[in-house]
Parts: sequence; structure tokens; C-alpha cells
Amino acid sequence: MKYLARHAFACLIAIALAAPAIAQTTVRFEDLIGWWSADPVHGGESAHLVLQFVEKDGKQEAQLSAAALGIYDYPLGAATFTGNSLKTSALAISLTWNPDTKTLSGNLPADVVPVYNIPVEFKRSDPFVKPPPRDWKGPRPKVVWSVETGAPVWAGLERAGDGTLFVGNE
Repeated sequence: MKYLARHAFACLIAIALAAPAIAQTTVRFEDLIGWWSADPVHGGESAHLVLQFVEKDGKQEAQLSAAALGIYDYPLGAATFTGNSLKTSALAISLTWNPDTKTLSGNLPADVVPVYNIPVEFKRSDPFVKPPPRDWKGPRPKVVWSVETGAPVWAGLERAGDGTLFVGNE
């Protein structure tokens, strides 16, 4: 009986000593507040992405900036955590916290990149500074015509020699 009591006591001490290490491997929103950046690569090209985790009006939120696309502080909605998994509500981003490398990794969401599965790894970074808007020197542009493409447009507008315009979508 004494052996069992000593063994149980030793197990409790081992669990108590291990508990802080276990708690540190689980991410908390407070640990992520601030700036995180990544440079996902696909087809030999890369684009710099920045996540910012903020607490707004008592809510945990995330924002995305992608300077190459002219996107700054795009609201990703509420940030929720289950263990080491992070999900955002407005844009379905799903990332996993790696306590060893202190990174958030996953894939770019299908809402953003519908055809390709592009891995992404965010690391803690310096604050992202949004560039000032450029001065517009010409007259204000006016919409002359528009067209419904039937799907999200993922490519730039191109013009053929005869004036025909082309745009790529899904």
C-alpha cells in the first residue's frame, strides 16, 4: 500500500512539474497580439503578407495586409483558438501554432487562392507601415463601362492590338 501511495504521489509531482511546459505549448491570443509576416512562394514568385492581431472593443480580431495587391488592414474577422489552431471568421484562414519555431503555419485560403494549395508560415515581425497614397496628377477617372465576369478576377487586364480587352478569371 505504501508503494502505491508513493507511486501515486510521484506521478502527481511529475504531472505538476510538467504542467507549465504543457501550458506554454498552447497559444493564447495575448501571445499573438502584434505583427506577423510571411513570404509564401508559388511558381518561383513571392508576395509579402502581414497579419496583425488586435483586440478591438474586447474582441479578438485579425487583419491582413498585402502591399503587392494594394490591400491594407483587411479585416479577417474574429480570431478563435482551439488548442494550437487559429481560425478567422470573415476570411477562412486556418493556421497552426508551432511552439518550437514560434510560427503560425498553414495554407493560403481557397477564398484567396482557389486553384493552388500554397503553404504559408508567419513569423513575428516589426510593425507594417502602410505607404502613403500616391498623388493623383490627372483628372479624376470616370466609369465608362463595366462588365460582370461571372467569377472572381485573378489576373490583370490586357489589351490586344485591335483594342480588345482580356481579363482572366476562374
